[in-house]
Amino acid sequence: MKTLEGIVVKDLRSLIKWAGSFDQNHNSKSDLGGLNFTLSLVALVACESIGFYITGASRNRHSQCPDQVDPGFYMMEFMNRYFPQKSYFKKLSKVLADFLRHALVHGFGSTNPKVGFRVGLFIRADSQDQIRAGTRQGKKFLALNSIALAEHSISAFERLKKSVTEGEGPGAAQKHG
Repeated sequence: MKTLEGIVVKDLRSLIKWAGSFDQNHNSKSDLGGLNFTLSLVALVACESIGFYITGASRNRHSQCPDQVDPGFYMMEFMNRYFPQKSYFKKLSKVLADFLRHALVHGFGSTNPKVGFRVGLFIRADSQDQIRAGTRQGKKFLALNSIALAEHSISAFERLKKSVTEGEGPGAAQKHG
């Protein structure tokens, strides 16, 4: 827990702070990006890593078919157990795991012609602004606030940490809603 907090959570907080300043001062002519790609990628990989630990995934290393383990499962399990109830990301955990995370890690983007909608990322310091849905270029479009995703990831980690430090174990936060 200390290692995850000391590395991943602190990195997410740094990126949130930096991305929040881009939201307020972003100039489209700047040669600096808004960190939406980086922030979402780090948040999703953090969720996958934490999910790996809370599900006891190490036993899968010894299974007969380790290649059949879906890493998206780890992310979805962590989000479903620990993300705030009002989080749209919790409701979209399968989309985030199967589509966005995979596309960001392996394709450096979120375009997949087999999916009936496009996913985009944006930066907004107001984390209440989690998602935006609509159409773009005649196709359904879902935009995700990278800052809100990172903040919900940190909040979920804090819930997990509290349940572990209080001796309730990784499943306790889910029981308490």
